[in-house]
Amino acid sequence: MMEMRNGGECDLVDVRREDEFRNGHIQGARLIPVDSLETRASELDRSKTTVLYCKSGKRCQRGAQILGERGWDDVYVLEGGYDSYRSSP
Repeated sequence: MMEMRNGGECDLVDVRREDEFRNGHIQGARLIPVDSLETRASELDRSKTTVLYCKSGKRCQRGAQILGERGWDDVYVLEGGYDSYRSSP
């Protein structure tokens, strides 16, 4: 997907709702809905790159803002979200 600064390990976080996650997600992703991200941010490893995704990119932008406000500096957003991932060859 992308080369990580820290040797390839990342936290891949799906910030969609639980029902959306159940209907399909990227293998290896963990679910932390954007509405829960403020209270569950401590579940993420700050030493790893964090990659957020949602359906199309809007909610993960909010998630990146939340993490940035809490001191995360290695956060990325999957451009186009899950829709883009699913439609790629």
